[in-house]
Amino acid sequence: MSYTRTGFELGPRSYHDESSSYRFEYDQKETPASMAVVSALAEVMDADPTTLEPLQKTVDTDALDAFIQTQTPAISDSNVTLSLENYTVTVHSYGVVAVSPAEPDHIASA
Repeated sequence: MSYTRTGFELGPRSYHDESSSYRFEYDQKETPASMAVVSALAEVMDADPTTLEPLQKTVDTDALDAFIQTQTPAISDSNVTLSLENYTVTVHSYGVVAVSPAEPDHIASA
């Protein structure tokens, strides 16, 4: 794992052709799900996380963190999918964040 621009650790970025997504692992004991989302999105966009729209405008970050943290990954995968900055971001209860370009019909027109 290595530290990102947010100061939180993510595993190395890997690209998955079948889902057209970048995937990052994160340690759920050390990194809240909300920060893993911001960190992964900033890495994919090669952007300073402070230039992204605040995640709190899209989702209750405390609720996201609590939901993902209380799930038991050995039993099943619980996940939350968000549309952020023209990307689809899915955070899984087993400690993975996937980031892929949003489908054209999911991109809000300006």
